[in-house]
Amino acid sequence: NLIAGRAIVPELMQHEMTPKRAAAAATELLGEPARAARMRDDLASVRKLLTSDGDPLARAAEIVHARLQQRAAPVAAGARE
Repeated sequence: NLIAGRAIVPELMQHEMTPKRAAAAATELLGEPARAARMRDDLASVRKLLTSDGDPLARAAEIVHARLQQRAAPVAAGARE
């Protein structure tokens, strides 16, 4: 999701990751074939983005770094005011 710049797959982090929530996310996805197909297409796009320019790990690091800089810029601007 971070590399894509948008939500592609559900994110259940730390305390949010419970069997009940994981099952609900899987059930929702399995119950909507069009959504599952869209997710596969979106993930294929991310894969293409990462592998089109050599080392996919280096490319992922570049993308994540750029996104983090974009997020930090408004915070840094507010700190100067």
